[in-house]
Amino acid sequence: PPPPPIPPSARECFALTDFSDYRGRRNTTTWGYTCLPWAQAAEDRGWAPGAYAHAGLQANYCRRPYGMRCAWCFTVERHKRDWDCCDVGSPAEACERFEPPPSPPPPGPPASP
Repeated sequence: PPPPPIPPSARECFALTDFSDYRGRRNTTTWGYTCLPWAQAAEDRGWAPGAYAHAGLQANYCRRPYGMRCAWCFTVERHKRDWDCCDVGSPAEACERFEPPPSPPPPGPPASP
């Protein structure tokens, strides 16, 4: 069976005040712009997200891959604003980490007769 879903409160939890550990699912900016998927930003904006593999650049979620003052994203509405900060809330003192349960070990070799 699949692992249990991660509770929404745990998905949005982050502890660092620089937002670098934010891994939530916010995908709109403070001004209401829709975030551009990071992979598309690589194509459209000539940006290299592979250089920030540690930053969790998934889908079109707000992240802080490097020195900005906020969690942010490139916006779909480039003609209005190329990038914008996202309101992801405040850091928590501690976050529970929900890891999927380990896979069971593979079956052993068949018994000898």
